[in-house]
Amino acid sequence: MKRPKKPFEDTLAAALEAAASLLARREHGARELRQKLSRKGYSSDVLDEALETLQQRDWLNESRYAAFMARHRAGQARGPRWVSAELSAQGIEGEVCAAALNQDDIDWDEACLRAARRLPARDPEPRRRQKLYARGFDAEQIDAALAALAADELA
Repeated sequence: MKRPKKPFEDTLAAALEAAASLLARREHGARELRQKLSRKGYSSDVLDEALETLQQRDWLNESRYAAFMARHRAGQARGPRWVSAELSAQGIEGEVCAAALNQDDIDWDEACLRAARRLPARDPEPRRRQKLYARGFDAEQIDAALAALAADELA
């Protein structure tokens, strides 16, 4: 049996509750959270106050979100250029973005190698390079990954 929906209230408490529900699932950036709450109908004044409160409580943290996104996308075999562009689209740039991309627990070379292993073996090398570049890896990472694949094929 479904519970009846509560009527919508454009209040700080309601916005904080909705934000907490979203943040409980995963990290969000301020811009992304603002968009989601705005679509629910909260006014910009309420959103401004809610986001400020969330940042003061450290429930909303751009650095933590950027680090989460970098690890998540690296796990999906996306490169640092891809992640940087995605973070930039979310309004996260500069030192916060650089720190997220330079985390010790992210191995971009390994991510590139995983992406290269997923590519069809019948693809010629220029096509493989193009696909890896499109996933956000740089030439050095691509060279290392393709060399490792070639060594695996010879072994």
